[in-house]
Amino acid sequence: FRRNHGIANCPVVLFVSRLQPANRVDLLVRATAQLVQDIPALKTVIIGDGTQEKERLQALAADLKVENSVVFVDGTYDEMQLAPWFLSAKVFCYPANVGLSLIHAFWYGLPVVTTDNIKVQNPEIAAFKHGKNGLSYADDSVSSLTEALRKIVTDHALQSSLSIAARHTVEEGYTIPLMVNGLDAAIRYAADNPVP
Repeated sequence: FRRNHGIANCPVVLFVSRLQPANRVDLLVRATAQLVQDIPALKTVIIGDGTQEKERLQALAADLKVENSVVFVDGTYDEMQLAPWFLSAKVFCYPANVGLSLIHAFWYGLPVVTTDNIKVQNPEIAAFKHGKNGLSYADDSVSSLTEALRKIVTDHALQSSLSIAARHTVEEGYTIPLMVNGLDAAIRYAADNPVP
């Protein structure tokens, strides 16, 4: 798979979601331009749909001369198509507005890099712990995002410890049985405590 997609022997930074301005994928493209100066083999893989935003991001990659380092893949919900990309990556980057994608990445044992601005995140950010299962960066700062990604991509021990903790996070708190039990408890509570 890696050979067929031009990512063999390349550290991979992955983004998977709809391409929308609020997700600030432009910051990831800019960070990639800085990262490849020191890590020329690095590939950033962006998987998602959103024609207008995708065209804007492709133009930005071309302007920054990193069109060969940023791989665009059409969006899909097919886990069999997504799995090889997740398994090929070292880190998952969702610059802002992260939601269920955080949990998705954790199930693959991928550390997550996202903004430290909680106001632009979705409720799933509660699972994220800076320095434990990922790294946050200073909001809207390309240099801070670049440094967070560089740390994970180049420090094997750090990447490994964050990866183990990411997987542990979901195994301990975000399984289907836990979700079902929580929903069941909420329904029973509501049934036992009717609103007058």
